[in-house]
Amino acid sequence: MHSEFEQEIVILTDAEVVRRRTGMYFDANDPDVVATLAMQALCHAIDDAIDGRCTQIFLKIDGAEIDVRYDSGMPLEPDEQHPHWTVARIFLTIHAACHSRKRHLEVGSEFCRIGLAVLNAVCSELTAEIRDGGKQLRLRFEQGELREEAPVSVTREADETRLHFVLDPSMLPDNRPGEGALRRALDDLRSRLPNLKLEMEYVSASD
Repeated sequence: MHSEFEQEIVILTDAEVVRRRTGMYFDANDPDVVATLAMQALCHAIDDAIDGRCTQIFLKIDGAEIDVRYDSGMPLEPDEQHPHWTVARIFLTIHAACHSRKRHLEVGSEFCRIGLAVLNAVCSELTAEIRDGGKQLRLRFEQGELREEAPVSVTREADETRLHFVLDPSMLPDNRPGEGALRRALDDLRSRLPNLKLEMEYVSASD
């Protein structure tokens, strides 16, 4: 290939693709888009809830800061079907990674249409603390790129996943999810999974 053409080739990460072409993944003009993006953080929890592995989900919205906590852990180890899989791929690879370890594909079509990797890409920051099967891991991302990955270590604490993230105001100027949109989404989820305990703390702007 001629050198002048080689200089024009730019390889983008998945996060860079999303940030340059957000319209391919979601409608930024949708008034409920921020709440829809926030709900992507529940994708794995919902998959586990169908099997009874996840029994409770807690959300806290404080300004633009969003915290999600639930009582099951994302898988930290590869399996025979996915020998090269890492948990970081869930946050880094559009579509494929989020679905690769999913047991109930209907979760993707109903609740995870945008996906966790797209959510991560439009966050100014996202941290994940995961405990699963006696092992634990912490990941930190900025604008969808992995910045910190602590080695997997041993723990005696119960399985749990904690996500903390802030949607990037340069991508979504109104980056605080609407309370009404979130409650409607949670009510819909509650009607489908009545045994799943769902709680949300929404700190109003005046608090």
